[in-house]
Amino acid sequence: MKRLITDNPDGNVSTMLNYAYKGDDGNVKLRYGNGEENIDLCEYIAQESTGKSCDLSAEDVMDGACIEGCDCPLAILYIVAVQAAELRERLRKYEDAGIEPPKGGGNE
Repeated sequence: MKRLITDNPDGNVSTMLNYAYKGDDGNVKLRYGNGEENIDLCEYIAQESTGKSCDLSAEDVMDGACIEGCDCPLAILYIVAVQAAELRERLRKYEDAGIEPPKGGGNE
C-alpha cells in the first residue's frame, strides 16, 4: 500500500492529506496560509482573527481560546487542523513500522 504521510507532498491529494502537520517545534503548521509556506497554525488563526469578533493573539490560541465555548469558523479550523496533525503523526508511526490494514477490512 502506498504511504499517505510525506514531508514532501506532490499533487493535490498528497497535499491535502499532509496539509496540517506537527513541526519540529511540536506546533501544528499549515503547508500554506496567508501567502506563507509552513505557517504556524496559531499565527495563522491570530492573523485571520484580526478585526473580527474574536481578535486573538497566537498566545491566546495556544492557551485554548479556540476550544472552550467558541464555534466560529476559525475555532473550527483550529480544531480540525490540530486533529488532522495528530492523526497524521499517529498514522506515520504505523506506516514507518510497515503495518497495513488487514485484507478485506471493508475499505475496498
